[in-house]
Amino acid sequence: MKKTIINHVTSLLFTRKDLIKLISDNLKKLRTKHNYSQCDIAEFLKVSRQTVSRWENSKNIPDGNNLIEICKLYNISIEDIYKK
Repeated sequence: MKKTIINHVTSLLFTRKDLIKLISDNLKKLRTKHNYSQCDIAEFLKVSRQTVSRWENSKNIPDGNNLIEICKLYNISIEDIYKK
Protein backbone atom coordinates (compact mmCIF):
# COMPACT_ATOMS: atom_id res chain seq x y z
CA MET A 1 0.00 0.00 0.00
CA LYS A 2 2.79 2.47 0.92
CA LYS A 3 4.62 1.81 -2.36
CA THR A 4 1.42 2.43 -4.32
CA ILE A 5 0.90 5.80 -2.64
CA ILE A 6 4.56 6.77 -3.11
CA ASN A 7 4.45 5.75 -6.79
CA HIS A 8 1.24 7.73 -7.30
CA VAL A 9 2.67 10.85 -5.66
CA THR A 10 5.90 10.50 -7.64
CA SER A 11 3.99 10.20 -10.92
CA LEU A 12 2.02 13.34 -10.06
CA LEU A 13 5.24 15.24 -9.43
CA PHE A 14 6.67 14.17 -12.77
CA THR A 15 3.40 15.08 -14.47
CA ARG A 16 3.52 18.56 -12.93
CA LYS A 17 7.16 18.93 -13.98
CA ASP A 18 6.26 17.89 -17.53
CA LEU A 19 3.38 20.39 -17.57
CA ILE A 20 5.66 23.20 -16.43
CA LYS A 21 8.16 22.27 -19.16
CA LEU A 22 5.38 22.26 -21.78
CA ILE A 23 4.14 25.69 -20.70
CA SER A 24 7.69 27.05 -20.66
CA ASP A 25 8.46 25.72 -24.12
CA ASN A 26 5.21 27.13 -25.53
CA LEU A 27 5.80 30.56 -24.00
CA LYS A 28 9.24 30.75 -25.58
CA LYS A 29 7.95 29.53 -28.97
CA LEU A 30 5.17 32.11 -28.94
CA ARG A 31 7.55 34.91 -28.03
CA THR A 32 10.09 34.06 -30.72
CA LYS A 33 7.37 33.43 -33.33
CA HIS A 34 6.12 36.98 -32.77
CA ASN A 35 9.65 38.44 -32.72
CA TYR A 36 9.39 39.74 -29.17
CA SER A 37 12.29 39.94 -26.77
CA GLN A 38 12.01 38.91 -23.15
CA CYS A 39 12.24 42.63 -22.34
CA ASP A 40 9.24 43.34 -24.60
CA ILE A 41 7.14 40.74 -22.80
CA ALA A 42 8.31 41.94 -19.39
CA GLU A 43 7.39 45.53 -20.23
CA PHE A 44 3.96 44.50 -21.55
CA LEU A 45 3.20 42.47 -18.41
CA LYS A 46 4.93 44.88 -15.99
CA VAL A 47 7.25 42.17 -14.67
CA SER A 48 11.02 41.85 -14.80
CA ARG A 49 12.91 40.31 -17.69
CA GLN A 50 14.23 37.77 -15.19
CA THR A 51 10.66 36.70 -14.43
CA VAL A 52 10.03 36.03 -18.12
CA SER A 53 13.31 34.12 -18.28
CA ARG A 54 12.28 31.96 -15.31
CA TRP A 55 8.98 31.17 -17.05
CA GLU A 56 10.79 30.12 -20.22
CA ASN A 57 13.36 28.04 -18.33
CA SER A 58 10.85 26.00 -16.31
CA LYS A 59 11.79 27.68 -13.03
CA ASN A 60 8.32 29.11 -12.53
CA ILE A 61 5.08 29.65 -14.44
CA PRO A 62 2.98 32.79 -14.87
CA ASP A 63 0.09 33.35 -12.50
CA GLY A 64 -3.47 33.34 -13.83
CA ASN A 65 -3.60 37.08 -14.51
CA ASN A 66 -0.36 37.02 -16.48
CA LEU A 67 -1.52 33.96 -18.43
CA ILE A 68 -4.67 35.85 -19.43
CA GLU A 69 -2.61 38.87 -20.54
CA ILE A 70 -0.22 36.63 -22.50
CA CYS A 71 -3.18 35.06 -24.28
CA LYS A 72 -4.54 38.50 -25.16
CA LEU A 73 -1.14 39.56 -26.49
CA TYR A 74 -0.89 36.54 -28.79
CA ASN A 75 -4.65 36.30 -29.50
CA ILE A 76 -4.81 32.70 -28.28
CA SER A 77 -6.81 30.74 -25.71
CA ILE A 78 -5.34 29.55 -22.43
CA GLU A 79 -5.74 26.00 -23.73
CA ASP A 80 -3.26 26.82 -26.50
CA ILE A 81 -0.53 27.33 -23.90
CA TYR A 82 -1.08 23.77 -22.65
CA LYS A 83 -0.97 22.11 -26.09
CA LYS A 84 1.90 19.94 -27.26
